[in-house]
Amino acid sequence: VFPSILLSFPCGLLVDKYGTRITGSIAMAVTIVGTVIVALGDSYLVLILGRLILGIAATMMLVAFPKLITTWFADREIGLAMGIYHTTFPLGNILVLNFAGVMAYNMGWQAPIWVCAALSAVVLLLYAILVRDKKDEQYKTQESSNVFKSVKKAGWQIWCLGLVWGLFGAGTISFFTYAPDYFVNIGKTVAQAGFISSAPMFASIILAPVVGVLIDRLGKKWLFVLIGLIGTSLTLFLIPRTPDYALVLAIIMRVFVAMFTPAVFSIPGEILPAAVQGVAFGVILTCQGLGNVIGPALTGFLRDVTGDYLWSFVGMVVMLVIAIIPILTLQFIHKKKS
Repeated sequence: VFPSILLSFPCGLLVDKYGTRITGSIAMAVTIVGTVIVALGDSYLVLILGRLILGIAATMMLVAFPKLITTWFADREIGLAMGIYHTTFPLGNILVLNFAGVMAYNMGWQAPIWVCAALSAVVLLLYAILVRDKKDEQYKTQESSNVFKSVKKAGWQIWCLGLVWGLFGAGTISFFTYAPDYFVNIGKTVAQAGFISSAPMFASIILAPVVGVLIDRLGKKWLFVLIGLIGTSLTLFLIPRTPDYALVLAIIMRVFVAMFTPAVFSIPGEILPAAVQGVAFGVILTCQGLGNVIGPALTGFLRDVTGDYLWSFVGMVVMLVIAIIPILTLQFIHKKKS
């Protein structure tokens, strides 16, 4: 996570400067290097080095890939494209959680890591063959390579969107961090706690593309963001108060998460010129990294101080409710301009 906080801006600038084909290919190559280092790691420091290298590669990918989609699907099925894109994360988590442990148990802990390295090599080959920058995508290397000038050119609107994404991430990652422990504490078995906590991941594989189609048909991306925030905060409010219905509420929560994520990532292409969309996604990723660090720390602190997870859930809800303010501000200003 930490490289995303420090390197998202520079990576966004590189994506805008050199295009998604070059930067995406470099990111995949660095992924292979980091994965091999982890597989060969025989000490804590070597493992940390490999993980940090993977974090650098992931930062570049998470900036390059949304811009690639935004560039290729501008003014057409951007919602569906982003919906499909956002199925990859839960799908990857499900595959790893279900197969990596079994493989490691039977073949040694390095086995699933070597498989990931091999898969990364295949993806790099396919990416290099299939992905092409659209004409003029690199925009003749922007007039300035200065990060701060590029961020300024992206404008305050992207910071509003980044704040929304960061607060949403802070609230939801806190749930996934502490939900297993919470459910065990209220009497669920370890297996039940893990299943309830991971239930939203399964739902998103189906829902994200469906929501993407709805976004393309209906427009009003900001409304999907708003409904996603309100619905997610409501389910997080109800889970500790009605724990017997936690599984149902967790699945419902994923419906609202699936409404939120494709909509947010579809907005930069609507409000910003393509020449700074890489930096824009860099802003969003920086805010996400900050939220992923601050959110769990805050909710964990509330649990430690009060001795009750109820206040941790209150903290999650408050973060999501605060995120409503910048999205409404963004929509108000955008509507006023148009």
